[in-house]
Amino acid sequence: AMTPFDTFRNDNVLKKKAAFTLAEVLITLGIIGIVAAMTLPTLLSNVQDKILESESKKAANIVANGYKLMMARDEIFRISDMPFWNCNSIECVSAEHKKVFNISNDNQAVLENLKNVKYYNSKNQAVPFSWEREPVYAFITTDGFAYGVLQPDFDALGYVNTFDIIADVNANNNPN
Repeated sequence: AMTPFDTFRNDNVLKKKAAFTLAEVLITLGIIGIVAAMTLPTLLSNVQDKILESESKKAANIVANGYKLMMARDEIFRISDMPFWNCNSIECVSAEHKKVFNISNDNQAVLENLKNVKYYNSKNQAVPFSWEREPVYAFITTDGFAYGVLQPDFDALGYVNTFDIIADVNANNNPN
């Protein structure tokens, strides 16, 4: 039989609460830290690739819209009639481009710097790059993109048939 004292003692005994020990918490945090350290470089690399891909698309749109505006402004329909092909000086080419692009710099150093590009990064690997045709004019826009206008291809009559633009979406920074 229970005495009144036993009832009093059973009610007042501290009940043990379920909890994690400090050691268990530290081990769990350590494991989470190791997993995070292993996955973080991959995540950062993927983010950098997406940024460069997005910037590349932006650069393509900027250059396409700029030359379309140049043609529309001068009411021309052939590439060979674009006004900068008839220029006799780099100043003239620069003036024509500044009418449609927000250019921050287009001096000879920009052109030489672009000509010196020997590698570009593709998925974090340096890939050798060689110029098929030399850039004849280069400019950097206010958003930090560098563009190089390459020597054009001419048709049989001597008209400019096509021309290529090389874009470096982070100008003087790596990766190119």
